[in-house]
Amino acid sequence: MGTSFISDGQNYRALLRNDEMAEFDVTLYGGSTYRISACSGLSDGNLSFSILDQERNILFSNNEHAMSPYWDFKVSYTIDAIIEAKLKPNQAESGCAVLLIGFQQ
Repeated sequence: MGTSFISDGQNYRALLRNDEMAEFDVTLYGGSTYRISACSGLSDGNLSFSILDQERNILFSNNEHAMSPYWDFKVSYTIDAIIEAKLKPNQAESGCAVLLIGFQQ
């Protein structure tokens, strides 16, 4: 997560098999800068995650950014969002998806 971000104190994890997808509901507060970090095991790049608004429009997907294990972003206004996570196809048949969400003070 790094030293410049503070954890939101929540645990976001799910055991996934094959093509299962985990969904996590989050509230992102306006004026805040966030970092979402995602992993599924000992190596980076094996967990696909996307952030969607309540209408399921994709706000970010690490699939479009070389499977980056984290993303830093600023939220202009408070929104309820959904984070979807799934294992990268053909890399793992099962694993534990773990997401960390932190914010800057």
